[in-house]
Amino acid sequence: MSSPLVSVIVPVHNGARFLGEALRSIREQTYPTVEIIVVDDGSTDGSAEIARSAGARLIRQPRRGVAAARNAGIAAAAGDLLAFLDQDDLWVRTKLARQVEVLLADPGLLYVLARDQFFVVDAVEPPAWFRLRRLDQSYVAFEAGAILARRRAFEVVGLFDTAYAITPDSDWFFRAKDLGAAMAVVDEVLLHRRLHRDNLSHLTERSTAEIRRVALASIRRQRARAAAADGMPGTSAGEGDPNPAGGKEPVRS
Repeated sequence: MSSPLVSVIVPVHNGARFLGEALRSIREQTYPTVEIIVVDDGSTDGSAEIARSAGARLIRQPRRGVAAARNAGIAAAAGDLLAFLDQDDLWVRTKLARQVEVLLADPGLLYVLARDQFFVVDAVEPPAWFRLRRLDQSYVAFEAGAILARRRAFEVVGLFDTAYAITPDSDWFFRAKDLGAAMAVVDEVLLHRRLHRDNLSHLTERSTAEIRRVALASIRRQRARAAAADGMPGTSAGEGDPNPAGGKEPVRS
């Protein structure tokens, strides 16, 4: 069987400090058929030059945020399988190979996740949300960097919502869950996430507010679906709405 093309989309905004390492972790994947698309979201540093020197396909746009950058990458991608990596994170060399294996084994799956583990640079104090986690433990990662998805997943669930500056990943995964999108988890650490002084996630107050909006939108969708199932007039599903309930989550080792 031929290896389907995986398009890897890397949004970057002034990410020159770590971008080269992130791109190297993509180039060193054991999976053979990969295109790398870097979407430069209004950078004023050397990010574009680093992308070009790494052999990535470069798309440049005015600053619009990470969700818009990922969506631009999806639109430009040639592959039927899509993956994402943030400018400051790293993949394990077998990340794509393991996830492609699982995804192709079950045509009903729309996407596959994996586990992640954090590491700290800059001797930075982890943000407030991290206090419930431990650096020596791994977790199932509902993060864009952990996903391998069929293109059809973004037709079913929709694109990343540009209304969320910090938490478009969370919104997408909530919508996928509410829709019952079939997914699996490779029970291995395949994503290493870097905590450093410039992490967007340090903007705790704003990210907490966005997570509240994401959760409330999910509750509205579920209530609207329940009302429709009961044959009652539905309440509005509310902002960022599309979808409703359930989801199979097999874990693959």
